[in-house]
Amino acid sequence: MKKKYIVNRKSVWLTFVAVKGEQFGEIKEFHDQFYCYYNMSQPTNEYIGEAFVNTDSYKMIFRSIEDAESYAIEKLQKIIYPPDILPIAGYTANNISELMYKDAKIEINTFDSNFATKIITGQITTYLFAGKPTFLPARVVVKNHEKSEIMVSFQEIRKIEFIKNNIA
Repeated sequence: MKKKYIVNRKSVWLTFVAVKGEQFGEIKEFHDQFYCYYNMSQPTNEYIGEAFVNTDSYKMIFRSIEDAESYAIEKLQKIIYPPDILPIAGYTANNISELMYKDAKIEINTFDSNFATKIITGQITTYLFAGKPTFLPARVVVKNHEKSEIMVSFQEIRKIEFIKNNIA
């Protein structure tokens, strides 16, 4: 089964394939075990995509398509960069995940300055919202390359620039 998703404003296709194996001397499809593949373009019969693998580089086996789908979307949100960065005020609970876990240069300024007063290089790992019913980010935690964490007011972020590209 193939299905198209939008992850961080980019199209990605997931293909779910039942695991096949030998049982009682014959090849059988197991309907409670699935492999999951992703592809940034529409899969073909010749190439369905890249398999999700575990730390030992073996294909991961999922117990259901729903489990595979949930895992795939969570992983892909961390590695697929959006096509561009929205204005900072454009981020809400619905789309802030596209900034998460990606190497970035983050320019911070104080409310009374038009110039960047500090540049942090690292990854946004956590975000906190302003409160209910507001779904606007209030603070983010940035883990820099020295592995220390810095909490930043979202309103003080002037600019975010991704440092490197990824799979897409």
